[in-house]
Amino acid sequence: MKVLLKSGKLVEIDTRYLFHNQYNTIEGKRIFDSEILRVVDDVRGEYGKCRYCGAIIRRGEEEKHFKERENAGCINCFWCFDRVTDRQTTTEIEMYNNERVRVRKTIEKLEKACRYAENSPETSGCTLKECRRMGIDWFTPENTFFLKFPDGFSPLPVIDRLGAAGFSVESRFLNATYHKKIGSYTLQAILVYTDGKPYGVECFRLYNSRIDYRFMPAVDGLYIKSNSTWKKFRIAKSVQRTIENHSSSPRRTTGPSGSLEITSGKTIHSAGLLNLMRRAYSCD
Repeated sequence: MKVLLKSGKLVEIDTRYLFHNQYNTIEGKRIFDSEILRVVDDVRGEYGKCRYCGAIIRRGEEEKHFKERENAGCINCFWCFDRVTDRQTTTEIEMYNNERVRVRKTIEKLEKACRYAENSPETSGCTLKECRRMGIDWFTPENTFFLKFPDGFSPLPVIDRLGAAGFSVESRFLNATYHKKIGSYTLQAILVYTDGKPYGVECFRLYNSRIDYRFMPAVDGLYIKSNSTWKKFRIAKSVQRTIENHSSSPRRTTGPSGSLEITSGKTIHSAGLLNLMRRAYSCD
């Protein structure tokens, strides 16, 4: 498994440790989705990660992993301890080197106990059974961007259509800016260049002084860049209805926190954002 960095360097990945949006190279370096262009021979589709212990499991071998954990036994378990259920102390006089010595003896009755079972009643009651209870987080195209798009996003060839969509494309600016503000937000088309000339749109950027979103239309919907990787954007039905209800409001009131509003922790003009998404997607 290898990844092609944006710098043009092809690096080999250590497949002993796999993640959804980042990678360990065989040289011991950590890189993220935002640093790469494509993944070559991605093996993650064959594996998953145990949600409890983090072990990398090959598909079809999950039962083997569960049984190995369950058969490990409690003797070396961190949570296992001996609880004192009874204690008796006696004092006796004994001779030691021709002297009378008072000796105190304590006899304790012990039983095996597990702090995990006592402190976490909502679980299986044993850490050795938690792997089976929590299951495997499989790497799939739905949760791993480069499994769905091995070559990443290709630049949108819409340079000649940006002007008609309301973007200002000028040689003195690196990116194309939408002709007016959307609420407090500025909308930009991030351009990619070859030989000093723009040939496509890498993604769209929506930002103000506090918040910065990057999004990209694809065949199956809209993707938002979050935590250095692309995630599919979804609008809950309740938020969609709120957007529609507030679209005609003269004060442009916003709906409840949801979708992008949750990401930022701030409310934004939902109707304006929805229209923006439609407008940007229409460039494809």
